[in-house]
Amino acid sequence: MFSNFPIFALRLTAALASLAAIRAAIAASEVTISHFGGPDFVIQGPSGVVYVDPLPPNAANFIRHFSAFRQKNDPPPDLILITHNHGDHLSVAGIKQLLTLNPKLRVIAPLDSHDALDGVVPPEQFLTPAPKPGLPVELSHHQIKTTVYRTLHGWLTDDIVPYSLSYPFHHSYIVELDGYRILISGDSYQYQDIAKERKKVDAILWHIYKPSDLFDLQAMQRLFSPDYIVPYHLNIKYGLSDAGMAELTDRHRFQGVSAVYLTKGSNSLVLDGKPVRQPGHPLEGKAAIRLELEVDRYFRGIQPPGTIQLVASVRNKLPSPVKGTLSLSLPDGWNATPLDEATIARLDSGRDFLCRFSVKAPPFVALTGNEEFTATAHLVTESQSAVQELRFGGGQMYLWNLLGPFDNSDGTGDQRTYVPEERIDLGKLYVGRDNAPLRWYPHASRDLHAGYIDMAGIFDVRETYAPQLTVTNPKSIRSMERFVGYAMTYVDSPTARDVVFHAGAPYGLQLFLNGNPLFKMSDYDFNFNSTQFTIPARLEKGRNIVLVKIARGRLPEWNLSPWTGFCLRLTDTEQRIIPNLAYNLE
Repeated sequence: MFSNFPIFALRLTAALASLAAIRAAIAASEVTISHFGGPDFVIQGPSGVVYVDPLPPNAANFIRHFSAFRQKNDPPPDLILITHNHGDHLSVAGIKQLLTLNPKLRVIAPLDSHDALDGVVPPEQFLTPAPKPGLPVELSHHQIKTTVYRTLHGWLTDDIVPYSLSYPFHHSYIVELDGYRILISGDSYQYQDIAKERKKVDAILWHIYKPSDLFDLQAMQRLFSPDYIVPYHLNIKYGLSDAGMAELTDRHRFQGVSAVYLTKGSNSLVLDGKPVRQPGHPLEGKAAIRLELEVDRYFRGIQPPGTIQLVASVRNKLPSPVKGTLSLSLPDGWNATPLDEATIARLDSGRDFLCRFSVKAPPFVALTGNEEFTATAHLVTESQSAVQELRFGGGQMYLWNLLGPFDNSDGTGDQRTYVPEERIDLGKLYVGRDNAPLRWYPHASRDLHAGYIDMAGIFDVRETYAPQLTVTNPKSIRSMERFVGYAMTYVDSPTARDVVFHAGAPYGLQLFLNGNPLFKMSDYDFNFNSTQFTIPARLEKGRNIVLVKIARGRLPEWNLSPWTGFCLRLTDTEQRIIPNLAYNLE
């Protein structure tokens, strides 16, 4: 009965050798990821070429957004992936040019791309899958496998109440090519559903709008164990400076993360199965574990009432790895919830670990700007412990009289003088947009994080119009979003003194002190925060009138952001709280 065993064993050995050879060949394959500014990538391997959100060669720069630097279309694509239909991601001109190189290429895009691409891409080559949350769609073209995930654009998740996942027009992708898996985020922050079924990818192309998005790098390393993470879109905050964007990428060197920012001068990354880890920070100064605690000033959004986001950061400056646990202690009645993993499983020498905490104050805590609150971070490792205290809340301006909205249908309200700028009269009746009667009314911000005054919400602009952006042409409601609003408060000072206003707004901020213009914001900024602008001023002895004007208008057509408002903080010239100031509404 064993007469054929030698033949069977020989065939089995040959089969195993063949399988090993196949695996070795796959491992020896190289896939190159090339970046051409913003979301424009080319992924190339022996089995195919994928273009991601391609722009045409020599495209104009997206001012304050990114620098485009594709010089030519090479090599010809087999597949084009479009994440969503914003102008910096879906270029009809770019796709038309690529079709001339390969008339048989295939395009995968969200449903709402039909308006732009019907008649441009042959219908049999144009796929618009409709994945559901948690239910991706798998597609294959030649030897390229693509998994399509339904995710939300970042703008639609940066809110106190996120928009419903009924918005189906943003895709994230995983591309499998020549043995490598590459995750493409588009403009979405969502990766939890993807992580449920994918535990390992080789590279992640991950968009970053603001510095606090760097926390995602640490989280994605735990979820996907990538060899490389390639950040992009960084220059929304940092203009067109490659040096600034590279500095942001390198600011935190997380455990196990190799973050590679691809610049115009060095825009390609080769996946060859040989991971190269980013080295740790140099061990300068005293050998110790450095613990810091600070307000997450780069948080973008509206915090729930009475809530602030803090960041505890650890850098291991010891020569050997450590492990430990982070925690936060607060006054009685307060509570802290970690938003990231708080346990440090291993932190090598020269590496960083960050954990955000959402800190909630009790409802009875008064927010007047005169109080400072205390939080203390604790780090406990196997051999030592560290403590870091933070005081916050002082000088924040929470109490305001509000007035609006006034008409700004032509978008030029930032250049016009409205009646409240000429004279403050809290008892006056004004004529607002659509001839509505307006009066000043008091408002107390409960945004502990920054004292943000959410004019879009207060004046019913975001709730009334922004949800329509998911189902209608945004241009049809653009004029309805334009308005001018005002906020004023009194600051009583026992002496004349030099001070500093720390202001933040997404756009349209003008600041007046005692009837005199102090500051005018010249452009929009996605990354508004309470340290965005530093404005020196001088308070008079006695009563001072602080007036803020917000003009929403003249936004780029692609800007669907619901933010309209501001935050303001007042300190002395050394950034310290001024204890004997009084903030009053009348």
